[in-house]
Amino acid sequence: MNEQVPAQPAGREVVASYGSHEGAQRAVEYLGERDFPVEQLTIVGEGVRTQEQVVGRVGAGSAAASGAANGIFVATLFLLLFWAFNAVDPVSGWGWVLLYAIIWGAIIGALIGLLFHALAGGSRVASIGGVVADRYDVMAPAEVAGRARDLLKDFSAVG
Repeated sequence: MNEQVPAQPAGREVVASYGSHEGAQRAVEYLGERDFPVEQLTIVGEGVRTQEQVVGRVGAGSAAASGAANGIFVATLFLLLFWAFNAVDPVSGWGWVLLYAIIWGAIIGALIGLLFHALAGGSRVASIGGVVADRYDVMAPAEVAGRARDLLKDFSAVG
């Protein structure tokens, strides 16, 4: 059952348009501060697309470092679980057990990080992705859209 979302929600009118999602959110907050029923509002992104910002390369060194950090976390987590259930009663003390967990977690994690890096084909790029829109429309049901527009006339001067 693949239903498509209509371009504009039925019975709703565009109250205002903004170039950023933050601007549309500020407008909704502004309306809420003036006792407008914000639960009736909708923010609709028009001209939606995905966008990625490349932040750098992921080489073998960073893959190993990331794997080591994950390995230390997992090893420490297992150690805490063993400690919580008294599964291990070390003769030499918990300090040495923690040290060995960190060392072996780092070694095994780094090796796993390098393995997955190699399986992925070597050096890659790291990026942060998201969905952006050309504009963001604040929409309201037709019966309250006029009131929202009137309230936002003052907002345009402020925001």
